[in-house]
Amino acid sequence: HDIPEHIEFTFCKSIRSFPVELKKLIEAKKANTLRMTYATKDATYIVAGYGTQPTSGYSIRVNDLYLGTNAVYADVDLLGPEAGEDITELPTTPYIVLKIEKREESVVFCM
Repeated sequence: HDIPEHIEFTFCKSIRSFPVELKKLIEAKKANTLRMTYATKDATYIVAGYGTQPTSGYSIRVNDLYLGTNAVYADVDLLGPEAGEDITELPTTPYIVLKIEKREESVVFCM
């Protein structure tokens, strides 16, 4: 029983830093559940989103990102607004983009 190897990742906060193609893909698909990877020559981007939510205040938590037997596993959760949080009644489309070193393994989403 192997102990999973955790993978270092960085949160990509600024959409301006994304590859142009990746921006287009996210824009086209973010209204629905996003489970997507995008590879450049030196990095793999992992995109997870839960589609359109009814209000603001939703966020996505990364529980773990690790290397399994033959895949990278991305374990993420959607968090709703905190009790008492000031929310706006406008639909939002929360998603996250994680950047890791380029890998050959496929990514399995646990969400």
